[in-house]
Amino acid sequence: MTNLEALTTISPFSVNPLLFEKTLEDRGINANGLYNSELASEIEVCAALIARVVYYQPDTSEGSLSVRYDRGAIREFANKIFRKNKMFDNLIIKNKIQFI
Repeated sequence: MTNLEALTTISPFSVNPLLFEKTLEDRGINANGLYNSELASEIEVCAALIARVVYYQPDTSEGSLSVRYDRGAIREFANKIFRKNKMFDNLIIKNKIQFI
């Protein structure tokens, strides 16, 4: 299994596949490299960073199709990982405007 496959496995979001690759590469992880358990924590952080991006994106609708995320669940998912890794500056604060 590659690092990219590991990340998409634990990430509960359907987003542009390039976002997964970019997040891994930004954290210094080769997306196509072989996954090993030593990277588990870093892969989790990548999932939390992706959740953070999703949290701040607006809901969309086009015709009868609407895409809406449960922002409370996203915040809980990401913040749990950020706290576990002592990344307190990345915590998602409810109702705080974030420009990405």
